[in-house]
Amino acid sequence: MPKKNIIQQIFAGKPSSEEKIINKATRQAKRTIGKAVVKAEQILGETDLFNDLLKKELQNELHAAVLKNSELFTSEMKQAAVETLNKFQETLEAQLAASQKILSEAASQEYAAAKEEIKKYKTEKIAAIDAAVGQQVDKLAIEILGESIPINFQNQIITRILEKAKKEGVFE
Repeated sequence: MPKKNIIQQIFAGKPSSEEKIINKATRQAKRTIGKAVVKAEQILGETDLFNDLLKKELQNELHAAVLKNSELFTSEMKQAAVETLNKFQETLEAQLAASQKILSEAASQEYAAAKEEIKKYKTEKIAAIDAAVGQQVDKLAIEILGESIPINFQNQIITRILEKAKKEGVFE
């Protein structure tokens, strides 16, 4: 009997050994493909879970990095503010010292000028008082003593009286 091809054998109703192998291989391929599909679905599920976990972890790391950078930036801003305030304070203190020096010098000059003016005023007043007292003493001496005491002696008496008054601080 001549050999039938596979198609003839399939239609004849009796499977040949090749058909059996092919059928078996097909079933195994279907099972392997089914398992591969299940495994692929499982891997995809795990990948999605892994992606979600990785995404969450990356978000957490990003958040932590942002916080750290924020803290560093805040720290740097604080340091810059402190440095700026220190420089401002130094400038202010220098200007204050310069102003105090200028005011001190001006006050010293004003004090010296006032002291000089008081000294001049005092000298003028003492001279005026001396002149007035001298006139009064001369007038009094002439009235009291008249011409009984010589003028030279009168001048000596007046000079002594004025010197004594000056030593006692009458003219100050």
